[in-house]
Amino acid sequence: MTKRGMERNESALEAEVPELEGVLEKLDEDEIVTAEDIVVGYGSSFNPGEDFDGLSYKEEKVEITLHEAKSESGYAFTTSRADTYQAVYYVEPVSGSPTYQIARVIIVKESESDSASAVSDEGSGSEDSEDSDDGAPDPQVGTSEGSIEAWTPADDFTQPGIPGSAAICGCGFCKNRRGIPV
Repeated sequence: MTKRGMERNESALEAEVPELEGVLEKLDEDEIVTAEDIVVGYGSSFNPGEDFDGLSYKEEKVEITLHEAKSESGYAFTTSRADTYQAVYYVEPVSGSPTYQIARVIIVKESESDSASAVSDEGSGSEDSEDSDDGAPDPQVGTSEGSIEAWTPADDFTQPGIPGSAAICGCGFCKNRRGIPV
């Protein structure tokens, strides 16, 4: 099956699995799963397919399967990326009642100390320093006359007669990747 065919099948499956509101009157009270939005820490071991924190349900009455969890911009769920994700779960009552879907928001949030240190790092630099906190030279370097000229990494690697060579780092690897003989 082609990728496009799989996408059509997934779309058809999603259209076939109704939301809770569409089957609510056909369910017993203990077959109803409710979902609360949840905030998890950046880099945590939270797995939306296995960790059902924030979902209220009777384990012996329903089976819950994560269908998908992704951000509005299409990124798959990860705790390595601070973002807001929509998680869609399929709920299948063991009694044979209709399967339905529920959704919740999972927010991956950097800890207060991480974001506070990032803010303090940004504001702690001095404009007169020659080196930034990351060890790289400051883009503005003083000359012997005391004037300031802008320095860019491309200045060190420009190759005369080769168009676009200013974007090459000079390591040899990049030259090979662009088809330029070393």
